[in-house]
Amino acid sequence: MLHFPRSEEPPSIKRRAGLIDGICPEAAALLADKNCPGTTFTAIKLMKPIRQLEAAELMCGQGNFSSAFAKAIRAATPENLLKPQSATTHKSEDDLATQLAKLEKELATLQSNATQTDEQYGIDHLHLTVSATYISSLLTSDAVSGWLTEKYPEIAVEFQAIARGVAAPTEHKKAVRLQFKRRQHAAGPIN
Repeated sequence: MLHFPRSEEPPSIKRRAGLIDGICPEAAALLADKNCPGTTFTAIKLMKPIRQLEAAELMCGQGNFSSAFAKAIRAATPENLLKPQSATTHKSEDDLATQLAKLEKELATLQSNATQTDEQYGIDHLHLTVSATYISSLLTSDAVSGWLTEKYPEIAVEFQAIARGVAAPTEHKKAVRLQFKRRQHAAGPIN
């Protein structure tokens, strides 16, 4: 990491350092390595330190550092958690309604993103399950298992661990099926 004397810092570093002036150290630490626009910091500065920390935690938890989200958090902040402002910057009802509408839009976007992530997770989980089952079935062959152990022992160990993970749930299912088949044969076919 490059360290510059204060007088020789590039303008972008000076500007970035100025953004956190007026933000509590805990919130600044949470947002220090995040890619936040300057207007996000401006919105956070209007809140008291406890609310700044809550806002930073909320933004980090959602992974959303947009200025619209920060302004929406500010709009939803109770008056007693906002820093005192001059009378000229007092929020009007129209401004509040606009910010709440933006918050609703931002939350709808987040919900859509969460749904897409859940769907992708389901697809990825299915692919992993199918792949693990396939690896497990390959390792049941002594020829494949022996060749893999001989040629690539480190991969064989990992594949065997995967096969053990797949085998545990399927062994239980096989036991249930065998018990059912025995009862069926003993009692005769069920119509």
